Parts: sequence; structure tokens; C-alpha cells
Amino acid sequence: MSGSYITIDGEVSNDIKRLYISFQDKHLNDAALRAASVKKQQSGSSSGNSTPSQPAGPAPPPPVYPEDAAMQAIRRFSCRVPFTEVGCHKDHRSTSVQ
Repeated sequence: MSGSYITIDGEVSNDIKRLYISFQDKHLNDAALRAASVKKQQSGSSSGNSTPSQPAGPAPPPPVYPEDAAMQAIRRFSCRVPFTEVGCHKDHRSTSVQ
């Protein structure tokens, strides 16, 4: 059965064992762990020892929206019916003749 990593006996296949060992050899050896530690310390020390940046000044005022901004957005993004016979009419009167 292709793609199965656990055998009938409940053991892990040799492919997974080889993958795990190669991962350990490449990423979890002493030299790799030391290099990662040094890299982490250097990145932390370069940003940690710098002088704090000056504030850019007062924040810009918030945008001013019209009172009916929500309705404008609803109208702008609502589905537009291509034919006037279909859908709601603005005057909401029934157009059918009885």
C-alpha cells in the first residue's frame, strides 16, 4: 500500500525513520543550534540597543464621513437589476393590473 508510513505490525516505515534522522543531522546538531542562537542574539541586540524613534507628531484627524455613508455604501455595492420590470421599484407600488 503506497503512502502508508506505519506497517501492519505498528512500526514506522524506514522512509520516515530516514527522514527523521536526516532532519536531526541537519537541523538539530550542535553547530546548527549554536548558529541559530547567535543569529537570534544578534537580531535581538541590533533592535534592542538602538535609540527609541521619535514620535512622528500628532496623529492625523479621523476621516469625516457623511451622515448617510452607510446607505451610500449599501447602494454602491448592492446588486443592480438590469431590467426595470424585475426587482423593487422606488415608489413601491404594485404595477400589476387586476
